[in-house]
Amino acid sequence: MPPGPRQRSRGFTLIELMIAVSVIGILSAIAAPSFMDPVRKARRLDAVVALFEIQQAQERWRAQYPCYAARLAATATDGSAAACSADSGLALAASSRGGHYALAISDPSPSGYTLTATAAPNSSQSGDGACATLTVTVRHGHGVLTPASCWSR
Repeated sequence: MPPGPRQRSRGFTLIELMIAVSVIGILSAIAAPSFMDPVRKARRLDAVVALFEIQQAQERWRAQYPCYAARLAATATDGSAAACSADSGLALAASSRGGHYALAISDPSPSGYTLTATAAPNSSQSGDGACATLTVTVRHGHGVLTPASCWSR
């Protein structure tokens, strides 16, 4: 058989492979932020559960004493006077179960308190924008959840 036209080898050239890698890189750069939003929203449940657990513990505390607890950490109480001091505590952890949020109690009084869940700096939740800090403020038996848009119902 006489030598014919040069046959093209089968396979991909380096340029074709680089184009494919570039397209994959661009698509993943676009998709990653879109993927993280639902993940952050799901992890927000970690804070919601923790805040509601503290709220329930506060109501149990208030049923026994004429005030709300001032701290999450435990302290010994030997009566209602000691229970209403600035050292009174609920014996709860200062972080959420998943470790995505730090928890705190502020403004305790006989009529209410404020609970705050702040995204841990080493967690992806710190990039959750306005929802990086969730707050429950209870006054005279009524709770206010802020920011309202971050509390899914």
